[in-house]
Amino acid sequence: MAANVSLASFKPVAWAGHDANLTLRGIPEGNFTLLLDGQNVSPSSESRENGTVTVTFPVGDAKDSVAFKTLKVQLGGQDAYSVNVTVWPEQTPVQLPEQPVWLEMFEDGQDGWNATNWKFDTLWGIVRDHGTNGKQRFSRASGVIAAAVGAGSHSLATPAIDLQEGEYELRFASHYNTSDPQGQDAHVSVTYDGKSPERLFALNETAEAAQHRVPFKAAAGAKLVFTFAFEGKGDNAYWLIDDVAVVKPQGKLEGEPTEVIDIISDIQGLPQNDQMRDSLLPGLRKYGNASTLVINGDLVPYDAPDTWANFTKALKDAGTWEHYGEKNVISTLGNHEMYYAMPESPGHIDNFLNGTRMTELHGEQGRGLWGEHVTEKGTPIIWMATEQYTFLDHTGQPPFVNMSDAQYGYLAGRLSHWKQEGKPVLLFSHFALPYSVSGTWTTFDSTSFGHEETRLRYLLAANPHALLITSHTHWDIAALDQNVDHRPLVGYNSTITTFNTGATLNYIGVGSKDFEGDTLGDGAPTGLRAEIYGDRIRVNAYRFWNLSTDGTLIQTRDVPIAAANGSTSKDHSADKNGKDGKEGSGARPAATWGVAATLAAVLASAWSLL
Repeated sequence: MAANVSLASFKPVAWAGHDANLTLRGIPEGNFTLLLDGQNVSPSSESRENGTVTVTFPVGDAKDSVAFKTLKVQLGGQDAYSVNVTVWPEQTPVQLPEQPVWLEMFEDGQDGWNATNWKFDTLWGIVRDHGTNGKQRFSRASGVIAAAVGAGSHSLATPAIDLQEGEYELRFASHYNTSDPQGQDAHVSVTYDGKSPERLFALNETAEAAQHRVPFKAAAGAKLVFTFAFEGKGDNAYWLIDDVAVVKPQGKLEGEPTEVIDIISDIQGLPQNDQMRDSLLPGLRKYGNASTLVINGDLVPYDAPDTWANFTKALKDAGTWEHYGEKNVISTLGNHEMYYAMPESPGHIDNFLNGTRMTELHGEQGRGLWGEHVTEKGTPIIWMATEQYTFLDHTGQPPFVNMSDAQYGYLAGRLSHWKQEGKPVLLFSHFALPYSVSGTWTTFDSTSFGHEETRLRYLLAANPHALLITSHTHWDIAALDQNVDHRPLVGYNSTITTFNTGATLNYIGVGSKDFEGDTLGDGAPTGLRAEIYGDRIRVNAYRFWNLSTDGTLIQTRDVPIAAANGSTSKDHSADKNGKDGKEGSGARPAATWGVAATLAAVLASAWSLL
C-alpha cells in the first residue's frame, strides 16, 4: 500500500443502510476506486480541502450485531489504503430515563419558537462570530444552540405546550457568565393559557455549563409558553442555552441501596499514595461498606518498578483487598501507565496488567485490559482501554486511544446484552469525550480519542442505559458539569449520563487562557460512590479536605434506570447534515474548529503521528 496515504479524521462508522465518511490525506487528484468487502461502491459525495479528500459512501446492511467491513481505496488498480468500517444495526433505542414530555434541541434553529435577537448556530459558529470570552467552555453544547449575545433585549419563547395536570420540571442546558462590567439580566417566565407571565427562574451570578431544573405545576389542559429573556448592557454580555425539556421527574428515593461501588482515580505516585491510603479510601469507607472498588486510571506517575511497588504497598496497607475482596478491585489503564522514566523500559501495558493483577483476576477478555465484572448483587461493570500508545512518538500528548475491532465488538456485544436484560451498566473509561464533562473543552482533554471518537459516540448512542464514568481531567468536582447528560449526536435522540471522578493528585479549574485550566490546589482527594437502587443509581461525589477522613459531599445526582426494549423518536439531525456526516454526527471536522486555531493544530499534528 502507498505509505503516504493516511487517515485524516475519524474511523468510518454508520448505522446500517446509511452513509459513512472517510477523510484521507495523500490521495492525488484524479479517479480512485472504493471496494467494500471486495465489492465496488460508489461514493455519494466527494470533496477536497487542505490536502485531504472526504468521501461519503453507503455501508450496506448489518444483521443483529455490529459488523466490521473492509474498505479498500485503489489508485490505478492498486491498493493505496485500507480501513475497517464499523456498521451498527439500526437500533430500537432504549426508553430514555425520565422521558421528556416535550423536548427542543434547536437542530432546526428557530423553527416553532418566537425569537427576538437570539441566534441559532453551533457553539463554534457563535464563537467565530462573537469571540471566546468563556463561551468556548459551554461543554453541554451539542449541535445547534440558542445564543443571546451583546447589548439589547433578547426574548425566546417556546411554542404553546399542552400538559396534563401534574408536577414537572423545566430543564435546560445553560452557559451564563457575568464578567461583562456593564451588567446583564437573565430570567425564565411562564405564561399559562395566555395570562400574565410569571417569573419561574432568574440567573444572578455566573453559572457555566449548568443544567437548570426548575419545578412547576400544570393544571389540566393548560397551554404553557416559557420565555427566556435576556437583557445585555454591554457588547460582551451573553447567555447560551441548549436542550430545553419538560420532564416529569422521578419520585422521592425510598429504601436502602442494594450495593455501593467506590470509584477513585489519578493517584500518580508519592505523596498521593499516602493520601489514598490514609485519607481517601478510609474516608469513603466511613460512609458504609462498598462491594467493589474501581481505580479508573493513572494509578502511577509513570511505568517503573518502584512506582508499581509503592502503589501496591499503599493499597495493601489500606486493607484494600481484605475490605473489598481481591476479585472486586478493578483497575483501568490511563495515560500515565504508558509514560516512563527511561526509554529502555518496555512492556508498559504488560506491566500495568501485572502490577494490578488484572490479567490474573479479570483476564477472560482482553487479558483484563478491557472486560466485564458482574458484582455479587448483579451490577455489570464494563471497562475499556487504549491498546497502543508510544510515548516517544507522542511525548505524553494526546490522542491516547487506539481500540481494536475485537475490543469494540466486545463492548458493543456486552452492552447490547445488558440492554436487553434491562440492567444499567457502569461503563468506565479513563479518558473523557470532548465537550462532555468538566475540563473537556481544553486543548489537552478534547482530543484524547483521536480517530476513535465517532465510533465511541455510536457505542454510547445505542446504549443510553450505561453510565459513563471518566477521569483524566483532574477538574474540580464542584464544577457544574461534573456530571452531564451527553448527547452523542449520531442519529438518535438519546443521551448518556456521564460523570467525572476528579483526582487524588490535585484539582483544576477555569484559568486565564482560553483553552487551558489552572491548578487550584492539592491535598484534597476526591472519590465517587455509586449507590444502586431498584429504580435509580445515585452517584455521590466527595472531597476530603486537608487529607481528612471526614468527607464533604460536593454533588449528588440520581440517574433513573432505563426501561428494557423501549423506544424513542429518531432524531434525523445527522441525516439533515449529510447522512451521518460531520456536523450532524457531532464528529467535528477540523474545519469547524477554525475559531480555535491552536486546538485544530493540535488535533491535526496529533493525528499525523498515528
